Amino acid sequence: MEIADWTSDKLRVPSFLRGGHRWKRTGSDSDVDPVSRSSSASSGSLSSRRLSQLQLLSGHHIRLDSFRRQHPALQGDGDSASQRRPLADSDDSDDDLILLDLWEDSPLPPPSVQCYAVLREFVTTERAYLEALGAMKSVFAGVFSHTFAHPALTTLYATTLSLHALHDELVSALPVTLASPDLLVPQSRAVIAALRRRLPFFKLYSHYCSSYKDVTTLLQVRPVTLVAPECQAFVVTLCQASRALNVDMQCEMIKPVQRLCRYPLLVAEWLACAPPELTKPLADLLAEVKEVAALVNERVRAEQNNVKLFDLRARLVGPGRPELCFPTRHFISDCHVHVMSMMSLVPWDFWVSRPRTLILLSDMLLVAKPARKHRLKVRKQFAWAQVSAEEIDTIKCPSWDASMSFVLRCQRFDGQWTSMVLKCGSAKHKREVLTLLRSVISRCAKPIHHLPSVSAV
Repeated sequence: MEIADWTSDKLRVPSFLRGGHRWKRTGSDSDVDPVSRSSSASSGSLSSRRLSQLQLLSGHHIRLDSFRRQHPALQGDGDSASQRRPLADSDDSDDDLILLDLWEDSPLPPPSVQCYAVLREFVTTERAYLEALGAMKSVFAGVFSHTFAHPALTTLYATTLSLHALHDELVSALPVTLASPDLLVPQSRAVIAALRRRLPFFKLYSHYCSSYKDVTTLLQVRPVTLVAPECQAFVVTLCQASRALNVDMQCEMIKPVQRLCRYPLLVAEWLACAPPELTKPLADLLAEVKEVAALVNERVRAEQNNVKLFDLRARLVGPGRPELCFPTRHFISDCHVHVMSMMSLVPWDFWVSRPRTLILLSDMLLVAKPARKHRLKVRKQFAWAQVSAEEIDTIKCPSWDASMSFVLRCQRFDGQWTSMVLKCGSAKHKREVLTLLRSVISRCAKPIHHLPSVSAV
């Protein structure tokens, strides 16, 4: 969008407001230069939109007249409804409209000032985070004066105490005051050294995040009588202690999770505007912070997989069910599909669709049949070295819908290969299931070569 010559007494439209929105001229704008008035009138095709119906990126309309009524600073005598004319009734020419800018362009500060601002933000937010941990510690001190044996509750309390001690030590190692940008390099090196020395202990966040999910689930249960008596007592005691200390535990308990995710963002922003002498230390720190965050995420994901594995073990029934609880076995995913098979009813032969659940474990594939009360009956099980997923050959089988179906080839105990035609609910579901199967097969087993061609049964 080309912009005419601007004068000092004019406002400019920001770049994201495409279309040159206009604002109604008031009496105080009578001194605007007539040259600028003519330049604003030259874009008459842009006057159809009004700023009172500005639509931002969120897609919601912002009505300025409603904002004026609600904002106390704009409810003066001169802003009454009798003194305002609605924009819809205004049929004046474009000479009464001027362009508006909500922000003024300002030159960016030098990189050293930006780096100093990021360093200051890091230190300030770290101290505020330590205060949040202290508030949680104070509430939990009153709550856990009673005895609770639930694993999630005790883990949350123990990790909160450990995190408070860890960050208390980190804050004490940070510079007390950030005097000026002149001391940017030595203060930055002190902060980097203090953080790198304590990064290995940030693995505690994996225990906190795992227990946080279970405890927040307990807090969201309504009414509390639906949970165990011990959890009821914990919820009641926690509410009383947080109310007495005026602490919102719902907001405070999520701050450790947010803080762990914020460290890579802060260090990356710090690195983007750092001077050359701080580039290598900050790059190494960013790599270590990302590694710790990835390790915490992986441990939390493994803990959640263990919970799903125990839940799946309780749902499996039948004589052919395997023992799922092994140290080296973990749950990957489950997929709901339909298996197409041929049924013979003399003198007819026809295809039928049976619902099945594919249970993907780290070392095997289970094909289960849904049973009553959300149970699953295991019908077949294969090692990943005995499984191959392929697309349907539309030349040999033109009647099959290749967009929603694929072939799963499995090797039986006698060495013979069988094929199952699996049908998904949609083409997107088929792509997701087939991609997941192929990724697990490539990761957990060697590729299978020279499979015999077997017709689908």
